[in-house]
Amino acid sequence: MNKKVNSWIVSLVLLVAVIVTVWIYYPTQDENISTGQEEKVKKLLMTSSAHINSGMESVQRIGELENIPSKNIKK
Repeated sequence: MNKKVNSWIVSLVLLVAVIVTVWIYYPTQDENISTGQEEKVKKLLMTSSAHINSGMESVQRIGELENIPSKNIKK
């Protein structure tokens, strides 16, 4: 249960980070929006989604490592 909660917390934190980042960097709907700025936002979104995917893979990997049986470990 704790691992599931941790994974949801990580997902929520990453989602909030992406939303805040896009909110800060996304230009307001002015008439003079440059196409260069739109490209920056697209690259930012692609990078953010890549970070989220790698973060979720890390969480899954940590969960797999925690499930390793401890019978081979001497106490």
